[in-house]
Amino acid sequence: MQKATVLLIDDDPLVLRSLEKVLAREGYEVLPVGGCAAALGMIRARKIDLILSDIRMPEKDGVSTAKEIQQALLSSGKKDLPVIFITGYSGEEIKLQAPFVGETLYKPVDVNQLLAVIRDYL
Repeated sequence: MQKATVLLIDDDPLVLRSLEKVLAREGYEVLPVGGCAAALGMIRARKIDLILSDIRMPEKDGVSTAKEIQQALLSSGKKDLPVIFITGYSGEEIKLQAPFVGETLYKPVDVNQLLAVIRDYL
């Protein structure tokens, strides 16, 4: 059985490395990227099963990035993907939009909870 591929989007290299290690240890193929442009490129180049994204990023927030990715997928005839957000950000406007796009977990994230949510979506 082929392992699921997770697109990991975060502007913090430390978060990317630590989550990549956790997910790889669980058998997932992890594609870490630092923002929206790289994420869109990866979506076009690879088959992705799930998006795991930070919300607050300097280039473009995670909710907007996820919406842009979903639009790109739908316009190319592909199905949309499950999205899980991880954030320490409590800004109301973006936080209110996030549940309409995907699941939201708050930092510091409990690794067991994160893995359980990922398994639920895959």
